[in-house]
Formats: sequence, C-alpha cells, structure tokens
Amino acid sequence: MLIYQKSKSNNLTSVKEKLPVFFIPSFICINAIDFKDDNKNSLELILSLFQCNLLAIRSSAADEDGQSNSAAGEYESVLNVPSYDPEKIIEAINAVIASYKKKRPLLENDEVIIQEMVQDTTMSGVIFTHDLNTGAPYYVINYDDQSGLTDTVTSGDGEYSNRTLYIHRNSTNKLQSDRFVKLLQAVYHPKTSDNFLKFLI
Repeated sequence: MLIYQKSKSNNLTSVKEKLPVFFIPSFICINAIDFKDDNKNSLELILSLFQCNLLAIRSSAADEDGQSNSAAGEYESVLNVPSYDPEKIIEAINAVIASYKKKRPLLENDEVIIQEMVQDTTMSGVIFTHDLNTGAPYYVINYDDQSGLTDTVTSGDGEYSNRTLYIHRNSTNKLQSDRFVKLLQAVYHPKTSDNFLKFLI
C-alpha cells in the first residue's frame, strides 16, 4: 500500500508558514468522502467563511504533489465559482471529486481545496528549483504574462502557455527583471525542498 504524506493543501500551508513573502489567498480543505456522504455542513462552512465574489475549487488528491510524484494537471479544478451560489459550489466540488474517481476509487485522504479566487493577475505559471528532466542546477520558470489567465501553464492550453526562462543557480545576480528577481527571492529559502511551486503575480 502506498502512503502519501503530503498533499497540495499541506504544501500550501507549509509555504504560508515558511515563506511570508508569499501571499496565499484564504482557503479551507474538505474531505472528499465526507462531502459525498453529507455536504450540508461543508456547504454551510464555505458560505459563512467566504465573502469574496469568486472561488477556486481545486484538487488536493492524496496522490498529488507528494515527495516523489506530482500528478500535476491530472485532476480537475474549477475556477471563478460564485461564492454566494450553493448549487454552483456543490457542482464544482463534485466535478473535482469525479476527476479523482476517473483515475481510481476515492482514497481516505482525498481532499478538495476551496480558495478565494485570485483576480487581475499579470503573470502566472510554475517555477521549478531544478531542471525537471536532468536535475541540473537551474531555476526553470514556465510562465504566461499575456493572457491574464491563471491556468494556461498548468493546463498547457493557449498560445502563451509555453514561455520558459532558465536561470542557473550561480547566475541569479545577473538577472535584470525585477519581477523574476522577486520570484526567486520568494522561492529560495533554506527550509524549502527542491520541488516546484505554482505562482500568480
């Protein structure tokens, strides 16, 4: 039996605690099996906690974003869900859970993240702290600074989803772009492991 000790929700919490330079929008996690059994309490909690206009309903599967695997992009996330519409919230959560069940039966630690939706982004993407294929000492930034959308890089959709910047670890002092300098300052921290982070700016 495989035991997954990390999840996307755990990683969000860890980043929020260890890297105060990041702003993590408010979020809660609900257990997928519990929600399928009885969604009333979860729905009441969501409606009471979130007073924003829009929500992001995100996957946090038990086999996602672990120590030795990522499963990035394998599960559904639903964006721009009205925070005041119970039916659309339930529909979105069920869509995320259904994406787990397409791959395998629900696991005890499968969760769903309900998070305040980030709006008016100028850049979004994924940053790796080493080359994913070779392990070489490069920061690798896949980014979209054109569409204003938050999921083009992670989904691979759109003409701006494949922009990539490679920065050697020993050459970060030569970087001229303020936004990428700030991004690297946010990512580099002695307590963080070599992994990847999704960013929205």
